[in-house]
Amino acid sequence: MAITKEITVDKVEVVGKYNALQVKYLTTIKEDDKIISQSVSREAFDCGTITGDDDTWVDTDLSAKDQKVQDIAGAVWTATEKNALKATLIASKE
Repeated sequence: MAITKEITVDKVEVVGKYNALQVKYLTTIKEDDKIISQSVSREAFDCGTITGDDDTWVDTDLSAKDQKVQDIAGAVWTATEKNALKATLIASKE
């Protein structure tokens, strides 16, 4: 009787003005290759954030995420989105 757990990226959505990513994961538990349980979880990511009093930009680190998520982020998180989000975050601090 072998029990296995597999977490897969089920869906990646690009949403909002700054191309935030919403990632849906599917967790599947199997016993002897028969599915006995499934559940869903989600995460959301902006392209970056600002830190400190000098408003230093920090890119969101997706290096530990599935390659599919990294590839989509690389395609949609352009300098245009990053600069626009940075300006919005700075303006919201004032």
